[in-house]
Amino acid sequence: MTDIQVSLDTTIRSDVDNMDPRSVVVRNQQDREDVSKHVQNARFIKNRVVKFFEEMKANAYKTWKGICSVEKSYTDKCDAYEKVANRAIITYDEGIRLEQERLAREAEAKRQAEEKAREDAEAARRLAEDAEDESTVQERETLLREAAEAEQKAEFERMAAEQARQQTFVRKEAGESERTTWKARVVDIEKVPRFYMVVNEAMLNAVAKTTKGKSTIPGVEFYEEKTIVRKN
Repeated sequence: MTDIQVSLDTTIRSDVDNMDPRSVVVRNQQDREDVSKHVQNARFIKNRVVKFFEEMKANAYKTWKGICSVEKSYTDKCDAYEKVANRAIITYDEGIRLEQERLAREAEAKRQAEEKAREDAEAARRLAEDAEDESTVQERETLLREAAEAEQKAEFERMAAEQARQQTFVRKEAGESERTTWKARVVDIEKVPRFYMVVNEAMLNAVAKTTKGKSTIPGVEFYEEKTIVRKN
């Protein structure tokens, strides 16, 4: 900022420095005329300041705009890649989550099947203990063996299901986390409560300016606001 002020024309700088808003006092008609003339002079000085920096600003803006354009051409590609990559990762993570839920349900079903097989095996053992003759003993030994095999198989399947569930997980990279952001989209504007509607004030002001306040819009009041305008 200091370098720019130093480069400003000395005369213009002096004129600007001589303007002090604290000196403005309007007590009578003469003060009013004097202050009005000072305002016109201030506007003239302002135009000189703007003119002085106009070319420098234009050149600086062209340079800045060019740099921003080149910068954006690269950052847009980076942003596009990140967006697609993040969506792919989220889709994969969601698939893993659903698979974990499926495997958890499967593991629970296997656990229940194992528990049922164990109960059946225990019932078969009790029956074997109550054997009455040789043929009955053989039949119940066969039943006992089959129950034990079913129990062993159910335990194996339960352990396999639990192992599969534990091995299905997402390993996130260091510093990586997932953020959930809730957003809204309007699907039927006719049903949106009035509370969430935003008044288009720019359009209403344009109507006021065009019709000079003669239009009638329910809930809207058009009014005049006066300001002082001076010609250079």
